[in-house]
Amino acid sequence: AWLPDAEILATAQALGREVYVSEVNNDHYKAVLLLRDTSVRQKSLICEFSQISRGFSMKNLVKIGLTVSLLAATSMGCAATNGNNDVQKSTEPQSQATATLANDDDVQENTQRQSQATVTLDQAIKTAETDQKGTATSADLDEDNGKLVYEVKLVETEVYVDANTGEILRTKANDDSEEDAQYLSLAKITVEQAKQAAETARNGTAIGFALDNEDGSLVYEIKFVDAEVYVDAGTGKVLGTKLETDSNKPPFKGSIQLPDD
Repeated sequence: AWLPDAEILATAQALGREVYVSEVNNDHYKAVLLLRDTSVRQKSLICEFSQISRGFSMKNLVKIGLTVSLLAATSMGCAATNGNNDVQKSTEPQSQATATLANDDDVQENTQRQSQATVTLDQAIKTAETDQKGTATSADLDEDNGKLVYEVKLVETEVYVDANTGEILRTKANDDSEEDAQYLSLAKITVEQAKQAAETARNGTAIGFALDNEDGSLVYEIKFVDAEVYVDAGTGKVLGTKLETDSNKPPFKGSIQLPDD
């Protein structure tokens, strides 16, 4: 929902600009500024400013976003016009803005799936492990043939568990069984321990996980609706967090090193 701020809107309009604010979720606020030259009715360009904060108010974030975007418009040609009223193209690649919007959709999709699932991640993992008499190496809340399911991967098989009934819908062979077996043999903590560490750090409920090689480090990647938390598979230490709205992973080096993928 668009939430215009009166003071900031007045300031922006005085400069011939219009500003709107979008609240993404409780932890992540994105100020999206539509910079439109009042002399050019049909030509506009969107500039984005993102700030992760629990302490900043929405109004302060808007002010920061307005300042940054107006500076960008002046010095970088974000929404500047020339004498012929032609809008200059932004120096920032359009693909970055597109990726941000797509990631916002992922957060909304994850949130919707979590609210619809009546079976928990732990229950789905236990169902698959009991059926296959093995240990899960990954699990993800997803859709399969129109149904909401947990895709639980074990060393030999992948098990699809209905996220509402807990029923096993189907199984198939795991194409990465050799690699998963290696990772499982090297890990010194369980997924339960990794998930607990991540949920404590994130103050949320996990919807998936994967024991994987991240840039040469063996980690548990614990997935939340809006983020992924990386937990060292050797020590249980939280190594970093990547928000769904951020394309960059945090740099880290785990205690168990592997050849890069």
